[in-house]
Amino acid sequence: MNTKPLVSIIIPTFNQHESFLRECIESATNQTYQHIEIIISDNHSTNGASEIIADYAQKDSRIRIVKPPQFVSLVENFSFAYNKAIGEFICPLSSDDILYPQIVEELLKPFSDYPGLSFSYSIPLYFSTDISKAKWIPDELDTGFYTTTGFVEVYIKRRHCSWGGILFKTSDFHKMGGFSKDVNYAADTDAIIKLLLLGDGAYCINKPLSAIRQWERTEHVNRTPFVLAEVAEIFYTMENRIKDSRITLNKNVISDAKRVIFSREVFPIAYFTVFKKRDADIIDKTAAVIQANYPTGLFNFIVKNRKNIIGLFFSFGYLGLNKLKFIFKH
Repeated sequence: MNTKPLVSIIIPTFNQHESFLRECIESATNQTYQHIEIIISDNHSTNGASEIIADYAQKDSRIRIVKPPQFVSLVENFSFAYNKAIGEFICPLSSDDILYPQIVEELLKPFSDYPGLSFSYSIPLYFSTDISKAKWIPDELDTGFYTTTGFVEVYIKRRHCSWGGILFKTSDFHKMGGFSKDVNYAADTDAIIKLLLLGDGAYCINKPLSAIRQWERTEHVNRTPFVLAEVAEIFYTMENRIKDSRITLNKNVISDAKRVIFSREVFPIAYFTVFKKRDADIIDKTAAVIQANYPTGLFNFIVKNRKNIIGLFFSFGYLGLNKLKFIFKH
């Protein structure tokens, strides 16, 4: 009998690019920690994904295929998959991302010393096509344990913790009520905050143990205005949750963090507009969400000038500075 805890690696998917899906599943099966189940929730894919999943399941008995009764939304498929877990711990995995072989083994270790952990996680690597070429690595945090009070502020300000490369107790997922039904595109951010407020703290491992694929497919881009609107609402709700908890934050932490998140869409908006990198209606919806949350000041000025040389000046300046920061950092 295996006395080690069972870990559920959960992969919700729908019409995933076939090569990405293969890489994802193989990264789950190649874990050094063997006592795992791999749950793949196929949301009625219409490409070749279903056949690929079935082929892997036939070769590996640890893979369990589940399927909602009918096609459901993104977050509903997430909820359906996570509620099928029988493991003591959950390790999430998006169907276009990759887990390094040691991740489950490494992320389990801190729970022996800190049984009340909200979660353990590693700093992820972000890439586009070639995993050997990092596109972006979040701000680093020293390896070790952080109390909930200390970590909440760090997470809000620096956002270095991602749903890809995290491990938490299945019982805590149920205690927090699962994913919020009214959050569709930022469910991971909402869940991280709820897990943090539920436990005693987080354990960070300061090295990449997962790789998150960033590629600008149409449905991802089309989510942008809705994600921004949800992030604004999540931060508002977070503020109220924290007020009702034992957490005390420095003044303006949440508003400053929200401004940083929005700046990632505000500053490049002229580049997207002028060079038609995104559909005009998506850009207009994004602009409307930005203006609703920041009706005055610099953000509003840039959004209003997104179709002219002034807006392009801000866009190229922002994109250039970020490129230079990445080059000098790495």
